[in-house]
Amino acid sequence: MTTFVIGCLGAIIVLALFGSGVYVGWAVRTYIEERIDEKAEELRPATPSPQEMTPEQLQEFKEDQEAFGVMLHYSAEQAYGIEGNPLEQLAKKET
Repeated sequence: MTTFVIGCLGAIIVLALFGSGVYVGWAVRTYIEERIDEKAEELRPATPSPQEMTPEQLQEFKEDQEAFGVMLHYSAEQAYGIEGNPLEQLAKKET
């Protein structure tokens, strides 16, 4: 009977240690994430609104937007000078 009681107490102690480890891990993770978010907020550059931009900054912003748009719509057809669907052209060549 005493062995059973000692075993139960041992199991309860192990579960308590496991639970406290989980809690400490969660608390440390939360603490670290908060500090990372604070540091990221400090390091994030302030982006001016279009009304606050100088004409040079506004021109650079428009050029960046245009360049990004061109990159976004770039395709293999443009890269290799292919007109239409390349698979259809390949099928036409084989026939």
